[in-house]
Amino acid sequence: MTKSGVNHAGDTFAATADAGASREFYESVLGFPCEEDTPFALVFDVSGAQLWVQEVETVVNPPYTILGFAVTDNANTIAELGDKGVQSEFYEFMVQDQSGIWTTPDGIAIAWCKDQTVTWFLLRSMMRLEILARSID
Repeated sequence: MTKSGVNHAGDTFAATADAGASREFYESVLGFPCEEDTPFALVFDVSGAQLWVQEVETVVNPPYTILGFAVTDNANTIAELGDKGVQSEFYEFMVQDQSGIWTTPDGIAIAWCKDQTVTWFLLRSMMRLEILARSID
């Protein structure tokens, strides 16, 4: 395959052993419209990209993030998800605020959550702290 043969990039894949629960979570909790519900996958529209949630017999999740979503306001998004039963994950090895948000040295706010099948996903703020250099005349 060559670069010229790629129509677009951006489709994302996850897995589920419970399509009904996954559809409820991604559609009702996260607000992603379900475009297709087939015997082998659910397909959600995530701001123009497709999230394919494949139906499998057993989900084996890695111990790291597999999905990431850019949001404009991490704190409000975490609060809204908390109201729907989704909780942030906390880690002893990093400094997070009371909502579970870790801010990287360059100002990106990140929080980790799990879906109903323990798939790790993260929320990344699109805003960065900007350090401005000013000249003194």
